[in-house]
Amino acid sequence: MKKRVNYVLCLFAVAVLLLVPKQVKAAYYKSGSDIQMNAPEISLGNVYYRETYTDDMKKFYRFKTGNLDGVYLISFRTAIEGGQGGSARAAAYSTLTVMDGYTNKVAGIDGKNGRMSIFEEYSLNDKKALMLDAVIVASNLNKNADYYIQFGAYDGLKSWNYNKVSSICVEFVPFRVASGFAMAENSNGDLTFTWNNIEKYNSYNSLASFDKFIIKAYANGNEKNIAEGNGGVNCLIVKGNNSTLRGFGYPENTVNFELFCGQTYYSYFNSRASFTKMYSTGNILFTSPLTHSSEHVVNGIKYRIRKNGSNGCGEVEAVGTDQTFNSGNLHIPESVVIKGYIFSVTSIADDAFAGNKSITTATIGKNVKKIGSRAFSGCSSLKKVSIKSKNLKKVGKKAFFTTNKKGKVKVPSSKLTGYKRLLKGKITKGIKIMK
Repeated sequence: MKKRVNYVLCLFAVAVLLLVPKQVKAAYYKSGSDIQMNAPEISLGNVYYRETYTDDMKKFYRFKTGNLDGVYLISFRTAIEGGQGGSARAAAYSTLTVMDGYTNKVAGIDGKNGRMSIFEEYSLNDKKALMLDAVIVASNLNKNADYYIQFGAYDGLKSWNYNKVSSICVEFVPFRVASGFAMAENSNGDLTFTWNNIEKYNSYNSLASFDKFIIKAYANGNEKNIAEGNGGVNCLIVKGNNSTLRGFGYPENTVNFELFCGQTYYSYFNSRASFTKMYSTGNILFTSPLTHSSEHVVNGIKYRIRKNGSNGCGEVEAVGTDQTFNSGNLHIPESVVIKGYIFSVTSIADDAFAGNKSITTATIGKNVKKIGSRAFSGCSSLKKVSIKSKNLKKVGKKAFFTTNKKGKVKVPSSKLTGYKRLLKGKITKGIKIMK
């Protein structure tokens, strides 16, 4: 989606160049310097040019960053007189590099390799001319610091000696990446991603949002785009059976995710020369793998995987609650769905719910075979326990100690005698065991 620049455009008025804004101001001639530290300063928002008949040696210019968050948009154009068509069109190119004060490259382009350059033919001094337009974006620059631009123009062969006019304009665009990137792992295996897509600092377009977004997935040294779309989106669900996720071994393996928001920028001199810059939010999210002993939350209850398996053959044990559990009624089901896989709940861990004074009733599912030591110890508000399982084999020491003395434990009628023996000495005195 193409957007118009909504801040004051740099204005340009070199008589030899055509296809420029109708309302113009004077451009400034600067020849540049062969030595980086002697580079003349150019002001943000102004247009500067130089003219030469020989293949242009790379010259240095200097600009100073401000103290706001944003990027620096560098538009540059080379007009080559007589360079139309044929071998000249194929051979002509321009180069530009942005460096810090230590000569470290922070951005750049080599037009010789055809990257981001637009080739068009115009008239220059009443002669045919070849125009090379390009734009680059320098981001993550230090604030209030000097940076250096080195660029040159070439007609392809030194023997041609075509007249060349090179122009440059550096603009500051306030910008800040998306925030609040978060992920929820749903019990059916789907992943829900959310983020704040509104870019209040972005003065480059009237929508004040991003052009596009990409979510990258990483696993085992590989990476792949798992989702991308319009910048107006701020919520996305990726299905658990997504081919990329499955290819990365999800849900058994850990998969990392990174959000990139993109903005497309256009050259001041020619809107056909554009560049889309993708910005990482810097926040890496990752899934919890379905490995042995890994823990997962379903309806506020935490479960630990004891046995992996497909088609309902997997097993988990209940190990406690998390902050989302806010009910007095604790229900341990016969099975749970974790990331699309069915697991039987076969045990309750030692100390799983010990000391939880908010639990008033507890239902223990049909597949539970073991209740660990002190599993419900100290649950002083617990008055009613309903055991649905007919396969309970083991109850640990003090499993129901210091629960409410007026409480009762209900068991299957066919198991009343056997469960009385199994629970003996493991529940608070006075608690009734009934069918």
